Amino acid sequence: MVDDFEPWRQAVCGIVERLLGFQVVGQAADGEEAVRLAERLRPDLVLLDIGMPKLNGVEAAKRIFQVSPAAKVIFLSQESNPDTIQAVLSLGALAYVHKMKAGTELPRALETALGASACSRTPVGVH
Repeated sequence: MVDDFEPWRQAVCGIVERLLGFQVVGQAADGEEAVRLAERLRPDLVLLDIGMPKLNGVEAAKRIFQVSPAAKVIFLSQESNPDTIQAVLSLGALAYVHKMKAGTELPRALETALGASACSRTPVGVH
């Protein structure tokens, strides 16, 4: 999970682990840290905010795809500009979930991204 607001990051990680049954393998507060962790941990999935310090989510996603090509990316952000959302999806992100709709849309996005693993609640790495 990558987000610069720690309380939100902790809340999402708790939901992902306790309610959805996934294993969170790393957390980052900015895009640069996210890229370093993705290279080291090789997560199955990266939940990524767009607006972050040091390196925004769009640039971080580009680099994550280079250092961890098998990683899947879901953007979880408050950004609402349709052009920005389309741009992140064009990069190769599997989904965009608005933070206001995370409670209802994030579980579905995770299941879509991870396929049968999500349905069976098999632990997988979420970064």
